[in-house]
Amino acid sequence: MKNSPIPYSQALYDANCIIYYCFNMNLKFKGSPITIQYTEFTIKIHNLTQKFLASNVDIIALNLIIDEIYKKTLAKIVDEYCDMPETKRRFGVRHINDKTRLFILNNVEKKLKRLQEKFWFKIMNYAPENSDINNVKNFYKSLNGTAKMQQHVAKKGYSTPSYEDMALLCYSCDNNLPIVTNDTDITRFKPELESNGICFDVIDLSKLSF
Repeated sequence: MKNSPIPYSQALYDANCIIYYCFNMNLKFKGSPITIQYTEFTIKIHNLTQKFLASNVDIIALNLIIDEIYKKTLAKIVDEYCDMPETKRRFGVRHINDKTRLFILNNVEKKLKRLQEKFWFKIMNYAPENSDINNVKNFYKSLNGTAKMQQHVAKKGYSTPSYEDMALLCYSCDNNLPIVTNDTDITRFKPELESNGICFDVIDLSKLSF
């Protein structure tokens, strides 16, 4: 994707990608400066966003995705980051304390609020039709019994994505927009989703080379 033209004017970000973008800060821990980023995903989503902006592609976020970030996803990702062995190694501790976790959480929230003020970051109010959601559910149910779905369920414990993810798929299909995500609920089934008209396109953040 690095050198290819971008054939659309907007791109749809999932919750994780928005958080990765905001998960970028510096702090002092025991007197030493530490740069905090959510592994390579922060770098990848920043580089991808810059590529989009250079091509006048606006970033779209659904209102229900922003709500999901504040209610469910943000604190969870902060804890996941703090519990990573590499994070604890960089901090030189066996456990990241609550004070540091709260600092990271508050910092990401501040960056998220600033992001929402950018002219190129647009939040869209969207409520998918029940029939569209049911269509997505039926698509995933149709994959039950396949080797790919069995592997997915073995790893994730479920076969049907969250309501928010299904809404992303519906919005992508309705508006011919690509979804940028690293969520395997979507990326694992990219060929099937696209060929069955469940979404327009999927850009798998984990597979981008920059």
